[in-house]
Amino acid sequence: MQKRQEDYIAGVLMIVLGLIGFLSSAQILRVLRRSIHSSSFSAFSLLCCSRALSNCGTLLCFLLYSSPVTLLGHPIGPPIVGLKFGHFTTLTYKSLVYVQLAIAFNRFIATFFSMKYTQICGRRGTFILLGLVWFMAALHCIPEFIGPVRFYPLYTVFIGSIVLNLVIFSKLTWNTVMRMKEMGGQARFRLRKNMRVFVQSFLQELVYIFELLFLQLMKPKERFMELMCYSLLWEFTHVWDGFIVILYRPDMRPNVPFCRKREMRSKEVMVTRIFT
Repeated sequence: MQKRQEDYIAGVLMIVLGLIGFLSSAQILRVLRRSIHSSSFSAFSLLCCSRALSNCGTLLCFLLYSSPVTLLGHPIGPPIVGLKFGHFTTLTYKSLVYVQLAIAFNRFIATFFSMKYTQICGRRGTFILLGLVWFMAALHCIPEFIGPVRFYPLYTVFIGSIVLNLVIFSKLTWNTVMRMKEMGGQARFRLRKNMRVFVQSFLQELVYIFELLFLQLMKPKERFMELMCYSLLWEFTHVWDGFIVILYRPDMRPNVPFCRKREMRSKEVMVTRIFT
């Protein structure tokens, strides 16, 4: 009886987290997809759009399969169904890891080669980078899809992303401390924008680093704690990923009264500063 109660609690938590995360990522997709067709193309927005798409795919698998299986206490359909859901979530999760590396590369170019940023990270270059991201993610899924094949571990991609972020952080800190007074208005605006985008991408990456370390260090023995530490923590990382983007982008939350008032107030302050 206690086992079934634990299943119900975990299943309900999966559904609640899945709905919140899926709706958040769907809102991000709805807003950011405009940047693909707009004249003011944003490579960072397109990479975040791919990230939100991966989050939607993973959370949809939780809603359609993992949550019902946990609530019912037995698999749904033949074993091949659960296997294919597992393959799909493996692809979407590993694509997120490679998108993190692509975002770090994008921020590296914006920080160190700002004058050539539009040439390197233009529309064509960003789509090529995204194609490479999904190709490498699919290639990395080969061991899970067809059998035991030797491939480099996923944490090496994390390490590459962390190293790039540390280099970017050092450069931004140097520019802020040593060169801020010498910069003109446009250079200061570009620096503040790079700092804001860096903090957003680093906070998104931080939760995946925490998840990776937590899964390596924690070895729960109780069944319910295994559900909490593996399935629910995995789902929570995708929910947090979408939340960070919504918190950092005012255009993601136009229907929230408090956020809309705050955005209008910031616009009024900006207009006042321009006229003064």
